[in-house]
Amino acid sequence: MRLFPSDTVCRALNIILLWEKIMCTVRLCMRCLIPGPLYHAGSIAGWVPFILLRGTGIPMKRFDPEWFLKIIEDERINWVFVVPTMLEMVLSLSDGIKTRYDLSSMKTLICAAAPATPELKRATNDFFKQQGCTKNVFTEFYGSSETAVTSVLAPEDYEEDPKRYASVGKIRCAITKVYDKEAKTWCEPYQDGSDPAQGRQHNQGRGHYRTLSRSCHYRIQDPETY
Repeated sequence: MRLFPSDTVCRALNIILLWEKIMCTVRLCMRCLIPGPLYHAGSIAGWVPFILLRGTGIPMKRFDPEWFLKIIEDERINWVFVVPTMLEMVLSLSDGIKTRYDLSSMKTLICAAAPATPELKRATNDFFKQQGCTKNVFTEFYGSSETAVTSVLAPEDYEEDPKRYASVGKIRCAITKVYDKEAKTWCEPYQDGSDPAQGRQHNQGRGHYRTLSRSCHYRIQDPETY
């Protein structure tokens, strides 16, 4: 498989991906629960790899917190993409309901599309481990339609330093800095400013949406990033 992305000056890059290197990370036993709309970008990122690489995807007609737990138990789900509201609804169930279900099959729970509080992240890990998981499952990413994923908070991040529960993780998928538009310079640590990101993709949209998207962008004369 060959990919032809471009670098920051639009030169084509030839990247060779060996199919076995992709397939070795996916097993037929991987099972993805899809509790959100199939058209949502986060849902697509969650289920497409499994469908294309022979995993199993199980969509829900609508989200119901107890049904969510029951499907994880019955279908032995080990991967799911959620938004914070879904987790809040699950954790708000009475103990008599939410403790009925064996969630030990879960390996990765990805949360995005809105900010999750540190308390919600901790409570999610505590609950899933209480119900049989052997490790922390909570993973979070931050991104947008324009940049795709920019930062990722993985379990090893907050396990190393619990204060990182309050963050959205490391910049792993983009170039992101804090910029002072008035001074036209990059900010020093702990200084306030705008937060431009150069992600793996830039979605300019079409028609009216293209105009709105471009109005949110500004040019920075920095050969290292833009």
